Amino acid sequence: MDIVTVIDIKYLNTPPTKQVEGNSVDATETAEVTYINKNGVEVVKIYNVVKEDDIYRKVGNGDWIEITECVVTGISAQKLSQLWDLPQKSIVHPILVENSIFDGLVNLSKIQLGHRATFSNVVFRNEVMFNKTRFIGYPSFNNSIFQSKADFSEAIFSGESTFECVNFFKFSDFHDATFKSITSFEGSTFSENSNFDNAIFQNKVIFNSANFLMQTDFRMTKFDENALFSDVKFKNIVNFMDTTFNGTVLFARTLFSDETYFVGVRFIGVSLWAMPETKDISGLNEISFEDTYFQNTVNFSGYYFSHLDLTGCVFERHGLFRDCIIDAATRETYRAIKHQYLKIDNRLDASLFFKKEMEAKRNEKETSILEFIILTLYKYINLYGTKIEYSFITIVPIGIILFFIMVNFGFTECYFEWGCNGWSSFWEVSVETIKYGLLIIYPGHKATDINSAQFNELGSIIHIVLRIYIPLMLFFVLQPLKRYKSW
Repeated sequence: MDIVTVIDIKYLNTPPTKQVEGNSVDATETAEVTYINKNGVEVVKIYNVVKEDDIYRKVGNGDWIEITECVVTGISAQKLSQLWDLPQKSIVHPILVENSIFDGLVNLSKIQLGHRATFSNVVFRNEVMFNKTRFIGYPSFNNSIFQSKADFSEAIFSGESTFECVNFFKFSDFHDATFKSITSFEGSTFSENSNFDNAIFQNKVIFNSANFLMQTDFRMTKFDENALFSDVKFKNIVNFMDTTFNGTVLFARTLFSDETYFVGVRFIGVSLWAMPETKDISGLNEISFEDTYFQNTVNFSGYYFSHLDLTGCVFERHGLFRDCIIDAATRETYRAIKHQYLKIDNRLDASLFFKKEMEAKRNEKETSILEFIILTLYKYINLYGTKIEYSFITIVPIGIILFFIMVNFGFTECYFEWGCNGWSSFWEVSVETIKYGLLIIYPGHKATDINSAQFNELGSIIHIVLRIYIPLMLFFVLQPLKRYKSW
């Protein structure tokens, strides 16, 4: 296999007078090409060239073309086809381009590239077009820079594809592309909008440590195997709407700095989420999972959300939210998390999200005045069934006060000394109140059963109130205890 490495190209102003490869030609433009042949010998030749075709027609006569450390004005499918005298849509020879600069348009659209297509450490200063190109080998663009638009739309990557540590300074388009083998965008930076809309990853895909600085579109993308997004930074809006993840999904230490949409997504495999190691987390991870389907376990334990929406979500197995921090969410979100805790009989944490659910309901604009009053009372009685101490500050003292008013001021004549003779016998009256007071209310004793005393108008009203109030008071006092044991 002949391998030639171009190390210098110089265009000459005056056509050469010498023969070019045995033929006398009248060159309208010439170039002096310095390259190393297969024996390691440095060769300098004068070629009659067509601009944009200088390297390929003369240097690439072998089965392999290698271009390193040179400036290329541009390439096209037509020029490469002329190089090997092949049909334009089928270029089967390997291409290796390293440490080079392409000044002009690179158009390799709608062709088939062969066993190997490597563009490593290459600077593309103009637009790059690989749309509808079929890479049948192992394409690599590692450490390259795209200073203009990079178009890989509808391309097919049959072999393992690597775009590691690539810089896309302008719009990068991979919509409707198909990746049939392992694909890696690890460490790459997308400085402008990037589009993976409707792309298909049939094998493992790696986006670890990638940086998406502008809007990112993964709508209707299909991930058939594992998808790794660890340590990724999404600095702008991200859209995964209607995407399907068939394998395991890993968002470990992933940073979402703007609105993020996982609306209508199907997570068939396990999905794991973990917080990035950053001190300032306020405003991060504003994520919507509306109408999303989780067929397998999803683990958000320890994750932080500035806003979370789980409206319409379906959890077939377990949704884990242990030590999850949520600054704001919809009422349906808190209800969904509550049900996930109830699945594993964790009533303690379920009650905390029930509290958040009720508070969200109380603050909704659609809540009626009556509902607002009831929920407000519920909040301050025992904090929606989560704080027993609230009851001893609110509802229990009221019951005690009503109880003492009834037994001391609710009869037509003196029943206890406290109500008739002042406060001198407080403790005695307290004992008598506890001893006989409940008998007046339950289980149906009338006041006439004790010393033939009769209720006055005040006592009759309070008596009726207490018969309803005491059971309710006991319910609200004991309700928080249900958090610790299923009754």
